[in-house]
Amino acid sequence: MQDFIEEFGLDSFPHVNDADERLFARFGVPFQPAWVFIDSEGDAARVLGSVPEPDLVAILEDLAADRLPS
Repeated sequence: MQDFIEEFGLDSFPHVNDADERLFARFGVPFQPAWVFIDSEGDAARVLGSVPEPDLVAILEDLAADRLPS
């Protein structure tokens, strides 16, 4: 995994190594890339696939305002 991250220059953000697949199973993540956003109440929203930067910023702003992305 680390070789892949380094090869494609993906080291500017944290990655989850879910070797036993428990985290993926908990949030219904069938593949990568995938994002799971969790609000202050513990509610989760899953986004499968890549997220363009403007969309990611909007999602994070929603979370900062304590709203899950729609």
